[in-house]
Amino acid sequence: VDDGDLNDTAAELGYTVYNEPSGVLQPINGTGPRSLFKAGSTIPVKITVADCDGGSVDTLAPQVEVRKLDGTPDGTVVESTSPANPTPGTTMRYDALAPQYIYNLGTKGYASGDYKITISDPSFAAPVEATISLKK
Repeated sequence: VDDGDLNDTAAELGYTVYNEPSGVLQPINGTGPRSLFKAGSTIPVKITVADCDGGSVDTLAPQVEVRKLDGTPDGTVVESTSPANPTPGTTMRYDALAPQYIYNLGTKGYASGDYKITISDPSFAAPVEATISLKK
């Protein structure tokens, strides 16, 4: 920040500038009815990330965490799945053609039920979350 008299940095002024992730993109519904997928399928988990000027950020390594929830769905929409191979590990990859981050979530071995997907990165002010349902 330059006020004309001083050359202060964001750290010196005590604030942090975060990247802005989108909500989880289709085929997962980020809002509205919960997405329902077949257990054992591969589900593409996608987000975009912008910097404070609205430009696409392609240098991050967002992490994906999946947790099983207790309870019943509050309404679901059956979604198609991807023939892609599951992504190893927990790190999303950047697809420059899209441009977006993607993680192919393999659900082989997952039980029927509701799952919360959380995507985090130190450059986000808060994680991105979505809930999906799996059915055998």
